Amino acid sequence: MGLLRILLAASIVFAHSGNLFFEVKPKFAVPAFFIISGFVIALVLNEKYTGKVWSFYLARYLRLWPSYIVVLLVTLAIFTDINPIADSPIANLHLFGASYGLLFFDTLGWVGYDDKLHTMVFMTGGAGLSDENSLVWRTPMAHMWSVGVEMSFYLVAPLMARRPKILAAVFVAAFVAHLWITLNLIPTHPLRAKSAVNSFYLFVAGMLAYWGWVHSRQWLERFSFPSAPLAIGTFLVAIWMGLVLDRINPLLSDMALLATAFALIPLFHFSKVSKIDRAIGEVSYAVYLVHFPLVLYVFDGHYHDKWWGTYLLAVSITLAIVLQYLVVRPLEQVRRHLASSSSKQVLSVALATPMPAPAASRNMQ
Repeated sequence: MGLLRILLAASIVFAHSGNLFFEVKPKFAVPAFFIISGFVIALVLNEKYTGKVWSFYLARYLRLWPSYIVVLLVTLAIFTDINPIADSPIANLHLFGASYGLLFFDTLGWVGYDDKLHTMVFMTGGAGLSDENSLVWRTPMAHMWSVGVEMSFYLVAPLMARRPKILAAVFVAAFVAHLWITLNLIPTHPLRAKSAVNSFYLFVAGMLAYWGWVHSRQWLERFSFPSAPLAIGTFLVAIWMGLVLDRINPLLSDMALLATAFALIPLFHFSKVSKIDRAIGEVSYAVYLVHFPLVLYVFDGHYHDKWWGTYLLAVSITLAIVLQYLVVRPLEQVRRHLASSSSKQVLSVALATPMPAPAASRNMQ
């Protein structure tokens, strides 16, 4: 799925430069990432981190935070500062805590500071304060709200990743919550625009897609298909469906996103053995991470310029590769050790626990 991930990341980079990549808007690309994340997290929870939950949490944090803090500190050193609020220590604690720790970063978009009333307010998205007044725009990394949303998903993922029936029930509840939010809150309301609650159904759909792959992989073994055309085809068809359905009714675009979830089943199956595809996918997070400070402080003034958008993407990919080798790769051994120790613990417990023969026979059928 690496090629699909880098195509989605490229579409976000182009969108933030004022251009569109195959007409893809962030409102489609970011949710698609939530779906892919759900699939990947269900995969690792069922096949790697089958023991201690804390090993999973630490491994995910080590995957996201080190690269983030490097980019943030470089940005702060060269371009700008985090803009504190002079007379609100509680707001500053929230601002600096989320900015440096990354946890609950999305909640910075929920609250803002009213300069006239000199007080913190909830960003309802109605008349009065605009999105630019929220705390998230006091940092140079405002785009990381989506990673904050994903980290909220990770907190609850171990509770249901191994239970497909519970996942199905959670999906129904999460989709109903999404429908209520969409029908009752305006698009700029933070609980609709930057909320884990509103996007949770997408993450769960990705987890269900993993179980779809588990139950269909033996059947898929009968076929052979190159992963690159499948990834590009998935990307283009999903985008086309999203564009067409969104013009009819924004709610119908959910169908395109859910279709993307099902498309991940064959896409993952035919790309999982490709080292090149995996390497491409691993760079996608770093591309997303580095591009936004470049938009704000390096490529500012070239909005809507397609050539500058292309340069932005090229520079983002180059810096992402550097970040991958200098930061991500050295920490990969730590993450592998966490996964290995977790799996070994479960294996030792399983070997030490006697299993009745009839039950074992039934499980093999």
